[in-house]
Amino acid sequence: MRQSVVSLLALSLTMGVMAPSLAQQPAAKVVPIQGAGPEAPEEGQPEEPALTIGTKAPNLDIEHWFSSETPEQPIKFEKDKVYVVEFWATWCPPCVASMPHLAELQKQYADKGVTIISVSDEDTETVEAFLDTTVRGREEEATEKETEGEEGAEEKKAPTYRELTSAYQLTADPDGSTSADYMEASGQSGIPCSFIVGKSGYIEWIGHPMGIDDALASVVADTWDREAFLEEFKQQQMRDLAMQQVQRALGSGDYERAMELIEKINKDNSDPQLTMLASRLKGVVMVQQFVNSISEDQATAAKELPKVMEQAAEMGPSMVNQIGWHIVELAQNDQIDNKELLQAAAEGVAAAVDEKSPVPPMLDTIARLYYAKGDIAEAIKNQRRAVEVAKSPEWSSQLPDEMIEEMTQFLEQLEGEADGADAPAKE
Repeated sequence: MRQSVVSLLALSLTMGVMAPSLAQQPAAKVVPIQGAGPEAPEEGQPEEPALTIGTKAPNLDIEHWFSSETPEQPIKFEKDKVYVVEFWATWCPPCVASMPHLAELQKQYADKGVTIISVSDEDTETVEAFLDTTVRGREEEATEKETEGEEGAEEKKAPTYRELTSAYQLTADPDGSTSADYMEASGQSGIPCSFIVGKSGYIEWIGHPMGIDDALASVVADTWDREAFLEEFKQQQMRDLAMQQVQRALGSGDYERAMELIEKINKDNSDPQLTMLASRLKGVVMVQQFVNSISEDQATAAKELPKVMEQAAEMGPSMVNQIGWHIVELAQNDQIDNKELLQAAAEGVAAAVDEKSPVPPMLDTIARLYYAKGDIAEAIKNQRRAVEVAKSPEWSSQLPDEMIEEMTQFLEQLEGEADGADAPAKE
């Protein structure tokens, strides 16, 4: 469930797509870039995407439909109708969190010629199992019969995702062909991601479904300025594609190549956001090199860690937490045992916690660092808080149930070990 430091470093450079609070969630799915033409791009230059604003929308050929019977394939977009094609997955918390909004949008535009189609590339068994689970945050809607045997009294069950998504068209396309036609062709690397197909069958807007409202209203009302959005979007699209090249260099450990790409991109594009990213790259490389060398010299790492954590904090709490978790994993694998290093890591992550709005995975990381150090009391204190916050209404709908259960089990383990240590020795 935790991601590698390299992947988070790369993601932190590009978009900040993943909120710091969800640093230990599965990352947005990364898909390969599909070029627009047969020629290789110029060195250091991203390929022009095949699909963008104003491109004719590819027909849909989707294998499984859960909210209705499978229509005749491929689906051709009808003239004067508006479609939203959204990509999602069961393991993606932001995707799941967007479902109520999509359901409401479909109801709002039901009589205005709008059809919302959500596409996962998972197998049907995975999606079916997910659909029968209770909608997160709505468990309290379940009620029992007021009086057993009372005539007319019925038990009310909390809504499931199958019921919630019945408002629109939920689908699965395990062969990935639809994702290739839309996500890969447009250079989109993260989900959830939505495409508005306008009344003439062209792509009008691409973005996160939670930010779709204004664009959808304008497209439906025929007031959408496609050309204005195209200019804005193309700049962002080319920026994302360029930074995916940097991600690949970072992922392969070629930091020198990553720096060369950033410098060339800045020189050729004069994009203020890329200039900002370039300044952060040095910090990213420094953090990664430190992480790679921790187990080689733990004493030195313990002295350098506070400075590394300060620089990581400039990239967001999620980066600090990920470094802390990497140290947890090293300790679990018996690769480090330096108590000063573990203490410094725990303090570094704690310093990045927002006390007004603490993030459960960060508290969990702190607890595990103290546990690795042998400080059961501090571990229990932080883990109790992690579980309490994770089960709060604010967080229970954002975190996967498996993560909350894992935190709870670790707390029980800690309390069990503490009780065992306090028990009198048998004679």
